[in-house]
Amino acid sequence: MKKVNAIFAAASGLLVCSLMILLSAEILGRKVGHPIPGATEFAAFALVGIIFLGLSHCEEVGGHVRVEFLIARLSPRLRLAAELFIYSVGFLLYALMTWQTAIDAASSWSVRETVPGLMTLPVYPAKTLVPLGCGLISIQIVINAVGLIRNQNRADTSQTRADK
Repeated sequence: MKKVNAIFAAASGLLVCSLMILLSAEILGRKVGHPIPGATEFAAFALVGIIFLGLSHCEEVGGHVRVEFLIARLSPRLRLAAELFIYSVGFLLYALMTWQTAIDAASSWSVRETVPGLMTLPVYPAKTLVPLGCGLISIQIVINAVGLIRNQNRADTSQTRADK
C-alpha cells in the first residue's frame, strides 16, 4: 500500500505543480489579452485530484488533524478503544463516500458528462478521483487499525514477559 500511496501522492503533487503553472500562465495571458480557455474549469477539476489523491498518504503518515490532548490523557486500554472507535467511524464514513461517489462517477461516465463553457471539458475523470481517493483511504484506515492492534498486542506481550 505504501507504493500505491506514494504514486497517488506524487500524482497529487504533479497536479499542484501543473495548476501553479497553468494559473500563472492564465494570469499572464489575461494581462496581454490572451486568457487560456478552460483554465478555471481545469483548476476546479485539479483541486479534486489534489485533495482526494493525497488522502491515503496523509493517513498513512498520520498527517491528519487529531485531538491528541484528549486521547493522551486516557489510559492505554481506553486510548486503544478510542483510536479503534475513531478508525471505525472514519472507515464507515469513507466507505459510504466511496460507494455513493462511485455510483455518481459511473453515472457521469455513462452519459459522458461535460461542463459547458468556452471549452467543453469532461467531468467524469474528476468524478472518478473521488471514489478512488475515498477507497484508498478506507483501505489505509483498516491497515492503520490492524497495525495499532498488532502494536498493542506486542506491547502487552512484552509487558507480560517483563513482569515474569
